[in-house]
Amino acid sequence: MTLREFIELLDDSADPVQVASATFGDLAGVANELGELVDAADMARQLGRAQAIRVPDVEPMVWPLVSRPGHYDIVLNAYDPDRFERLRADGYITPHRHHFSFASTVLNGGLAHFLFDNDGGLDDPSLRPRSQEFVGRAGQLLLDPADYHCVLAPRRLTATLMVRGARVHANPFLGDGSYCMTQFAADRAMLLDALATARSAGTRL
Repeated sequence: MTLREFIELLDDSADPVQVASATFGDLAGVANELGELVDAADMARQLGRAQAIRVPDVEPMVWPLVSRPGHYDIVLNAYDPDRFERLRADGYITPHRHHFSFASTVLNGGLAHFLFDNDGGLDDPSLRPRSQEFVGRAGQLLLDPADYHCVLAPRRLTATLMVRGARVHANPFLGDGSYCMTQFAADRAMLLDALATARSAGTRL
């Protein structure tokens, strides 16, 4: 399945997140297609799109690909392990939930993923560890908006392809006008390196 066919499938679906989770394994050569899209993007326009959906002081960087407002979004995530560790040491990397459901697949690298049970409320959680696993290349995650999770120890050049469902909760932290072109260009180069590594690995994705 090509990236275009994947997008058409999501467009026609009532539940694009579940469809993405079920069809990630059918994608073929998508890292090459994604690399071409990232390489050809208008950087000024893309920076504005990234700033609009970025939360300050978080990792990974987010590269918007496709937006279907009220239906779904497709983004690429790229992890900088050094920046991740600085944010973790400063207390910014903690268990959290998202304001959307999502399905994602690892294109390159890998990360440690932790899930938590919540004995409290959405906004005043009381968390207990549920599971932990290492998610490597072609591994997948599927989370609901109520799920609390945490990512740790991303490998260098880790990149994921994520399909986000429609937003179901407000996120007061959304938007980062301080994310500048210099940092964005460095993150783009990192993302391109990750996609090139995925291509050279010869895996299906």
